[in-house]
Amino acid sequence: MRTNQGFTLIEVMVALAILGMSCAALFGIFSKSFWNLRKLEDVHRYQLASEDLLTRVEFLRFLPPEGEARGVIQNLGAQWKTTIHPWLPKSLDAKPTEAIMKIDVEVSWQGRSGPLNVKLEAIKPAAIGYDPFDLQQAIVNALPQ
Repeated sequence: MRTNQGFTLIEVMVALAILGMSCAALFGIFSKSFWNLRKLEDVHRYQLASEDLLTRVEFLRFLPPEGEARGVIQNLGAQWKTTIHPWLPKSLDAKPTEAIMKIDVEVSWQGRSGPLNVKLEAIKPAAIGYDPFDLQQAIVNALPQ
C-alpha cells in the first residue's frame, strides 16, 4: 500500500499560479486605490482654497453693489474668481445701505485629464459700499496669511 507523503509538482505549480494571480489582482486594486486617494487629496486642497476665499469675502465689512475679482493661488498653480451681485433686492438702483448679496467663488486648475474646478456660493447680508474700492485687494487683505 502506498501512502501520500506530499504534493506533486503539478499541484504546487497550480497553487503558485493561483497565488500569483491573486497577488497581482490585489496589487492592482491597491495601486488604483492609492491613485484615487491622491486625486481626492488634490481636490480637497483646492476645495480648502476656495473655502478660504469665500471666508475672506464673508469677512469684508462692505461689499460693492456688484463686482468681480480674479487672482492666482501661487502654491497650488490655480486661478480663482469671485463674483458678487445682489440677491435681495435684485437691483440696487435705489442705492440701499444694506442688501443680501450672493457670492460666487470658483477655483480652477489644470488636472491630469483636463481643466477642473471647484465652485462655491453663499449669500450674505452686507452693508453696500458705493464708493469704488479694489475688491481683489480687499479679499487679499481680509485675513492675514
